[in-house]
Amino acid sequence: MREDFYTKLIDLVRTHKSKHTTIVAGDFNTKAGFSRDDKVYHNIIGGYGKGQTNENGKHLLQFAKMSNLRLTITFFNHKSSHRTTWESPATPTNNQKNKYRNQIDYILVKEHKGIPYIDSRSYGGMQTPSDHKVVILTCYIKWPYTKSSKKKPTTINIANLRNDFM
Repeated sequence: MREDFYTKLIDLVRTHKSKHTTIVAGDFNTKAGFSRDDKVYHNIIGGYGKGQTNENGKHLLQFAKMSNLRLTITFFNHKSSHRTTWESPATPTNNQKNKYRNQIDYILVKEHKGIPYIDSRSYGGMQTPSDHKVVILTCYIKWPYTKSSKKKPTTINIANLRNDFM
């Protein structure tokens, strides 16, 4: 089932024209880790991921590599609570440095498009029907069919995306 999901996702990403901006976001339930010692995925995952790569993370990283995508939240040095996207319900609320915080939700952006990222992080404390934090990517995007050459910051809010394949 996981292989079917990534096969369909790869096919979908490949159908986009090269002039279009490709952004993939969602709750992937993966731990992608970080790239400090990783020579294969060093341009896909930054040095601010959390934890060790698990089996789902390996599939996500392979998909990102095949599709030239970057896991944006892993490239910005924020405090731990702004890098993690999900906290185990069994976690005591008063312990800020617990091991039950995870980074499992990602926004992936096409690497070769030259999109200058301003920031990517998670935000807790928002009233949502999910136990996941909202992940926000702030970047400059030049829309392909506009005449204006001025770049305006665009904020993309991704909250509680679940895929139907899992």
